[in-house]
Amino acid sequence: MQWHNFSSLSDYCPAPGTKPGGIFIFSLNNMMKPRSSYSKTAFILLFSVFLVAAVTKAKSSLPDITLEQAKEINADNTVIFLFRHGERCDRSDMPCYSDKSGITITGTEKAQQEGIKFATIFSEYDIYSSNAVRTIQTAKFFSGKEPVVMDSLSDCNNDLYKTLESIARESHKRNIVIMTHNHCLSFLARDRLGKKFKPAYLDALIMHYDGTRLILDGKYNKEA
Repeated sequence: MQWHNFSSLSDYCPAPGTKPGGIFIFSLNNMMKPRSSYSKTAFILLFSVFLVAAVTKAKSSLPDITLEQAKEINADNTVIFLFRHGERCDRSDMPCYSDKSGITITGTEKAQQEGIKFATIFSEYDIYSSNAVRTIQTAKFFSGKEPVVMDSLSDCNNDLYKTLESIARESHKRNIVIMTHNHCLSFLARDRLGKKFKPAYLDALIMHYDGTRLILDGKYNKEA
């Protein structure tokens, strides 16, 4: 915006034949001209932020794997499904199935529903669980069977790979379902693929064992 110094009244008052207020109209017009460039700059900045957010999300997200895709992987490999347990009773206001260390009644129902859906594609599988009450209960309602309980399935570090490889070698290409914990799933996603994964109840990762190594394929797409 332009400022003008007026040395006399004649400077301020327009002479006959001139347009009153012309000085100020000129100044305001000059002030308004850059708005279009400001708008373009703002648009570019917003678009850049959106683009960075989209790329970051793409890099941080795990591949979605359906049951049908997992079935194809299983043709030549042992497939391992690692589920987070059902809804914890000690972190919910919902009625408990048994004591506070287990899961809620809602958790048992959802585990059973997931198990029925899972069995439409994988009717035969071995079921394992960590030694926590909540994972054991989830495994029972998911499969309708008593799971093989292993303390080492609660070790959410590099030792977990030894346990998974041992289970896979003994499976003879049978499918494997393991009920474990959210921090174990987060560890696997970060360690294997460099991805962030915060699983909800009954979310799962899908891995396969090709006879020599464990490969993380992605997260189970339950909506497909």
